[in-house]
Amino acid sequence: TISSPLAIMLKKPMMYVRKEGEGRGTGRLVEGDSRKGSNVLIIDDMVSTGSRVVRAADALRKGGYKVTDVAVLVDRLEGGRESLSSVGVELHSYTDIVEMMESMRGSKRVRDSQIAAVLKQMSPHRGQGPSKARGKRA
Repeated sequence: TISSPLAIMLKKPMMYVRKEGEGRGTGRLVEGDSRKGSNVLIIDDMVSTGSRVVRAADALRKGGYKVTDVAVLVDRLEGGRESLSSVGVELHSYTDIVEMMESMRGSKRVRDSQIAAVLKQMSPHRGQGPSKARGKRA
């Protein structure tokens, strides 16, 4: 994950949300240090359906933190933006899977058949075409 080195580089506190029932560390769902009521930016490497980030936002909010945004490197365009928006969280992505595939095709790092396989598994949200599925970039 990119959150640890980013927190160190920016000299910002870092927290993370454990899966429920993991039973590690202090046993708390939210681990780390920050003041209750603080604005928290969720950072992840990628978002697919958004369900993991929605759970994290919910846990942080229940812990007394404000969550309005998530920053990711890659939006897989599988409905995550819509899921997050429905709970008041705005997704900011560096790139998306279509843009990444187009770039890799241009540099001849993937074959057309590989791109077709990736695009085939993409959810119905992208039936509108990549330009409409793409949203706000970080």
